[in-house]
Amino acid sequence: EPDQTAINGYNQGNITITKDEVLDVDYDVYVSGIAYKHENTNYNLVNNIDYQSIEITKTNGPLDNMLNAGDISISGNFNGHIRATGITLFNYGLLTNAINLGSISIVNDIVTPNLEIEASGITYLMIGKYASIKDAANNGDIKVVSNTASGFSHASGLVLRNDRRENSTDINASDEHQFVKIMFSANYGDVYAYNNNDESAFTITNETRSKASGILAIGLLSPVNNVNLGNVYSNHLASAMIGFIYLNKFGTLGYDQVFSKKIVLNP
Repeated sequence: EPDQTAINGYNQGNITITKDEVLDVDYDVYVSGIAYKHENTNYNLVNNIDYQSIEITKTNGPLDNMLNAGDISISGNFNGHIRATGITLFNYGLLTNAINLGSISIVNDIVTPNLEIEASGITYLMIGKYASIKDAANNGDIKVVSNTASGFSHASGLVLRNDRRENSTDINASDEHQFVKIMFSANYGDVYAYNNNDESAFTITNETRSKASGILAIGLLSPVNNVNLGNVYSNHLASAMIGFIYLNKFGTLGYDQVFSKKIVLNP
């Protein structure tokens, strides 16, 4: 709910989802170590937080002090989208002091074109102009593997993407997702993404099938005072900070809308 708060959340139990590979199961799988969705955006208005500024001095957000210490493992060739994250799947507001210690693994051979398997340490999807993460850290390894040439495999240490709405439709300029921020956060875990597609004939118009990044895999936002200390691997696209910038979804950017400040990459 827009006015709800949650503090001091903790999970140390492992989450394992698997199925017999000979069975056909046609549904999506969404898994989070702590919460499904954080949608308190009123907090920003009540506390006079300017969504266009990177000067956010508030120490605690409405979703604060969250720790996931459990591993998440998904396998068995589900015929659907798979999304997994350590803290919360959908983040609309200010998330602070979040730590993921658990390793997250998705091994799912995609057979249907354009299905996606995606995993991240802190949040799967950042939504709306108020979505921000401050003082977060991932120390778990993130692994996403499909041994087929279909679909997409994506992995990120902190945030997977911010280029979509919750219903999986693409954003446009009116959604103002360029104001999303990741601040004072770190990835320490290794990140790995693999899709067995031959991209030797790909051009600039083709979207690569596997993406791995330490901070953000897909989208465009303001990274402020972040560090990646983990190894990042992919057979197609690997980046320490931001993997795939989907600039055309965000429209024409105005002056002082996107900032990049004090980034440390594998020192």
